[in-house]
Amino acid sequence: MNEWRPISTAPRDETEILVWWSDRVAIASWNLECQNWQEYPDGDFEDIAGEEVTHWMPLPDAPKEFKRESRR
Repeated sequence: MNEWRPISTAPRDETEILVWWSDRVAIASWNLECQNWQEYPDGDFEDIAGEEVTHWMPLPDAPKEFKRESRR
């Protein structure tokens, strides 16, 4: 199992990750244009205050039956 990592080590290339903020877990990504974290709670990304996001971890891999083979 992955362990939580400090948010300072998170990718800032719009990769979706799990973040810990405001005592909860959310899927989020770094918004390059706005230079802030955004979460995806109900179909619409919302800004997350940077000081509140403290930790992150990569999203788990999809189940094997749903993985698509890479296209070449």
